[in-house]
Amino acid sequence: MKRWFAIMVGVLVVATVACAAAPAAVGYTVPRDAAAADAASGDDLEGGDGGAGSLDDDAATWSPYLRGALAVQARGCPACHQSSDPADGVLSGQSTPVPGTRIYGKNLTPDPETGLGALTDAQILRMLRMGKDEDGNALCEVMPRFLDMGVDEQSAVLVYLRALTPVHRAVPAGTCALLPTDGGDSGGPNACPGLAGPDEVAPCHACRTPPCQANGCFNGYVCALSTSTCQPPGPGCD
Repeated sequence: MKRWFAIMVGVLVVATVACAAAPAAVGYTVPRDAAAADAASGDDLEGGDGGAGSLDDDAATWSPYLRGALAVQARGCPACHQSSDPADGVLSGQSTPVPGTRIYGKNLTPDPETGLGALTDAQILRMLRMGKDEDGNALCEVMPRFLDMGVDEQSAVLVYLRALTPVHRAVPAGTCALLPTDGGDSGGPNACPGLAGPDEVAPCHACRTPPCQANGCFNGYVCALSTSTCQPPGPGCD
């Protein structure tokens, strides 16, 4: 298992370096009172009972930064929050909308004006687990609610996000309204090899709640199984 984790971390680090040099998290201490600071709101930020969001016992021996980087990758965050231009840095948001929507992935770097730098740990965790912004308002439904994210994973993700190079990059505000669909159907199982249709259970992370489809996408999109990302059906898949 350690060898497997080392390979996965190696792949992630190489991909991250291709976008920007990953800063060291040496000396960074995660505040442990995030849940206590938010107790008055009634939101259970600690949550998680170990389940799918928990870190493996072997993974726990690695640094919080590396565990956080792996968790962010596994949760599919780069699909919506990573620019296609490496010059934009790591997880600095997208200037093009998420496919099928008018929504733009937020800047997740610690920049205090355009990113998460001005938010508390409790506010960031509320976004991740409850789908609420810094003012307590619901985020768009295409943002997954990671209710299974355990305390250890929460702490590791915070370390990783706080250690990213701050990028001052504003992204468009967007709107939660989905783009109109032509009502097409991507077909049944194996209609397109490597793609899961709307009614097939698949590992895409574009959304988790209605109007989310069984494959984790929305608006008639299919899930590419090799990358766990959503995309339009395309020719021969409608």
